Amino acid sequence: MQIIKIIENNIDSIFISIISIIFGVILQYLYKRIISIFYKSKKTDLCNEWYGYICYNKYDGTVISHMRAIIKKDIIYDYKINISDENYHYKGKGNIENGFLCVNMKSIPNSIIKETTYHRYDVSRLLEAGFCFGLWLSTDTNNKVTCGGSILSKTHMNDDDIKKQMDQNFYKNESFPIISLK
Repeated sequence: MQIIKIIENNIDSIFISIISIIFGVILQYLYKRIISIFYKSKKTDLCNEWYGYICYNKYDGTVISHMRAIIKKDIIYDYKINISDENYHYKGKGNIENGFLCVNMKSIPNSIIKETTYHRYDVSRLLEAGFCFGLWLSTDTNNKVTCGGSILSKTHMNDDDIKKQMDQNFYKNESFPIISLK
């Protein structure tokens, strides 16, 4: 009986204590979330407009595709990416993983081809060279799973410069069907 009387006499204090505990937990979570959003919103060297170049097979020849890429910070993922040329437009998300920008992109509805592409760029040489070299994986125009070299550059390049950079920075093993960065 005494316990019930104590509770009845102090119900306001108990109620305020419970509300205070709940508010304290929520405030702590919100503080961490706000700090996280602030940290993720800080621009990095990747946040910029880029020239994107990929090589792929088109019917019976190799083509170098010239694209424009815009990379911005994102709250949920590290980056959001838009890449487009005259025929294709992709939107995607990216995260940094072990020094690589890992990107998952999907073509937007009014693009000629409906597909998802995956890219992985080595960002370690970004500051010194102004380039990110990477590989992409998707399907080609014959609907065959294909991968190839990809370059993000801060400056515009012509096809000869692109081929030179591809030769200098990509390793093609003739004995095995593997392509890798040098």
